[in-house]
Amino acid sequence: MDSLGGALQTKGKLQRSIVNHRPAILASIEHGLSNGRVESMNTKIRLITRIAFGFKSPDALIALAMLSLGGHKPVLPRPGLTHERVRRARFGAF
Repeated sequence: MDSLGGALQTKGKLQRSIVNHRPAILASIEHGLSNGRVESMNTKIRLITRIAFGFKSPDALIALAMLSLGGHKPVLPRPGLTHERVRRARFGAF
């Protein structure tokens, strides 16, 4: 009987949590939001901070974070890579 009482107690705690947080739960479902993305971003920023430990200024760290996480992916120059080859790589042959 003791384990049944513990299970009921746990169920009651879960029910109270759901009732207390109902508006936030419904808002997250309605808007498709989750703190998973925020936690992922925080983890990536912590990694970038460790990589940038030897940088001389915080501006370099901010620039690295913006380049890594900002969504902009510039084409970096490579030896022997001509404009035509870049165009074909991006858009395919015409």
